[in-house]
Amino acid sequence: PAQMVLVSIGYKSQPLAGLPFDAKKGVVPNQAGRVLRAPGSLSAAGVNSLASGREEAGVEPGLYVCGWLKRGPTGIIGTNLIDAEETVGCIVEDVEAKRLARLVGSGAVQ
Repeated sequence: PAQMVLVSIGYKSQPLAGLPFDAKKGVVPNQAGRVLRAPGSLSAAGVNSLASGREEAGVEPGLYVCGWLKRGPTGIIGTNLIDAEETVGCIVEDVEAKRLARLVGSGAVQ
């Protein structure tokens, strides 16, 4: 017999100041966990390209998201783990490619 039942149906993420937000889906627009910039805007750090000089159209350098804020209120704890692994993979990739170096030097990342 079950000793505990958890209900988490109906949760919807709320917008965070300074981040783009899709209110209909309840998510921060992202690509594999990398936050996507609102169309026509500079990044939060005032940067419009990554340290490599390669333009990353739409990607907000140094901002990442996972879990329900990334994909909406679906899945279970295991889904969150897989989701987080994908996002962490993007962070590692960006660090190794020195895409965040410009942000670190600017004081945007501490």
